[in-house]
Amino acid sequence: MVHGHKGNVLLVDDDPSLLILFEKVLTKSRFTATTAASVDRAEACFRQQSFDLMICDLSVPGHENIFEFVSTAREQHPDIPILIITGYTPDEIAQRARRLGLAVMEKPFTPTALLERITLLLKEQAA
Repeated sequence: MVHGHKGNVLLVDDDPSLLILFEKVLTKSRFTATTAASVDRAEACFRQQSFDLMICDLSVPGHENIFEFVSTAREQHPDIPILIITGYTPDEIAQRARRLGLAVMEKPFTPTALLERITLLLKEQAA
């Protein structure tokens, strides 16, 4: 990583306002943020570059089941930490995410809470 640069993050969410907000928060905190409003765009991003972390909304257009996309991403990049964000997390979804080694964060959350979670996930991955 470049001195002062904290890492490359892929943001996958179909809400353009959240993508803009998350990108600003991450960029201000010295991350490089790449945004994708669909699974197809996220898959193209994965083919073009590598990422240190992915943040993915649970309901993104392009896949019937976001876990399929996450599994594909993990096949290509087995060590990438993945944070699932959602406005609603039934117990079975949270349990499935944990079984897959995914972190889950429920909306709404503050930019500070997001940065703390990202920092923790990257530290755990580096350990």
